[in-house]
Amino acid sequence: MRVLGWLKTPPARHSPSTLTETHMKVRFLKELGAHTWILDAVPFEKQRAYAQRIQARRPAKVRELKESTRTIELIFFLRVTLLELTDALLYQTGRRVSDLVRQAYDHTTVRQARSAVEYRQQLGAIKALVQDNKRTAQGRLDNIGKVLEDLVDKPPASHAASVREMLTNDHHRIRNLLGPLRELGFVGREAEPSLRQFELISALHDKGASELPPDSDVPVSAAWSDLIKGGDRVQALRHWKHRQSRGCVRGFAAARSGSTTACRSGNAISY
Repeated sequence: MRVLGWLKTPPARHSPSTLTETHMKVRFLKELGAHTWILDAVPFEKQRAYAQRIQARRPAKVRELKESTRTIELIFFLRVTLLELTDALLYQTGRRVSDLVRQAYDHTTVRQARSAVEYRQQLGAIKALVQDNKRTAQGRLDNIGKVLEDLVDKPPASHAASVREMLTNDHHRIRNLLGPLRELGFVGREAEPSLRQFELISALHDKGASELPPDSDVPVSAAWSDLIKGGDRVQALRHWKHRQSRGCVRGFAAARSGSTTACRSGNAISY
């Protein structure tokens, strides 16, 4: 009954630990085999009604039920809970991805502001050297050259490009988010783009790939094209994983329509 109480506990505040606990509950229910139970003969609203009876009862009251009644209600409770937790895992993963994007955006803003201040300071130093009549012309040129050594030759990237680069460098957290989703075992229409891309991510993960193969058929937007189609295939894989972590979560959430009932639709993605 402790496990029953644990499963009935609603998610806590949005945090990485909440995501971890939701994943643990989904894994536990799948280990019980709840994802394999074929209950389509019972209308979903009736399944939900049975599940809510368990949800409303205290564990002690559940023990007092007749065994057949308790078994039926528990089966539907576990099945419906798995569906709801799957939706919750997708939602929480999406929020976590948004957190990472927001953090990267904020860090990029701070970094670019700091760079702008440093750039102005360098311009001020150069201006002071130009106006320094106490130095010889050659001395001023030499000192200006030293100041210019600190300037980056590469033109500054746009804010959006800098955010993408920062997210790619945070690839460990992105990879940790994709891991729990792989365990859900999504299935759906073959033409579903998010599903096809997720299957490719899973295949590369299973092979232990550290690079994105040059011949990989991955659709890329113009903003990501240079990053994913470039010569550095290790970075290309990291860029692509981040890109797909956002796209897959959005695609799965849209396919399920944000509701556990979507899993019953032939057009939806389910596990």
